[in-house]
Amino acid sequence: MNSFADINSEYLIFNLQGSDFAIPVANLKEIIPYKKETAIPFPQYCQRGIISVREKTLPIFDISPLINKEHAKMASGYFAIVEAKEKSIAIYLDKPERIHSANESEISPLKFKKYKSISTGVLKFEQKNIIIIGIQETVDQLSIETENKKRNQHV
Repeated sequence: MNSFADINSEYLIFNLQGSDFAIPVANLKEIIPYKKETAIPFPQYCQRGIISVREKTLPIFDISPLINKEHAKMASGYFAIVEAKEKSIAIYLDKPERIHSANESEISPLKFKKYKSISTGVLKFEQKNIIIIGIQETVDQLSIETENKKRNQHV
């Protein structure tokens, strides 16, 4: 894996709580409109419930806490169905903006620590620096946070 995001790749640019982020299209299976989630007992960190998509049950994750924001108010918006290590999950987005084909000059390594655990780089787009959210990195961080939460509950 590169030290930062793959070059010459496509990214879905999306909005979450007033900030723009990007995810690799290579991990994106589809985008669906928000539908009411089913609550579950003892959810993982950032998990908000489950939804059924094409007869598959998928966990829904709100990554807002991983980017230092409050949980999103999921009453509308979208779900990005993404895949990491052959596991599909739904990530809540306020609004998908566009697909952008990035070239090498538009992507750089992340230079600050704020999003380092879930980011694979920075996309320069329309005079903005957009954090690229790595899907596998996010899934790994969600697992770490879930384990930390479990440990803290048993202490």
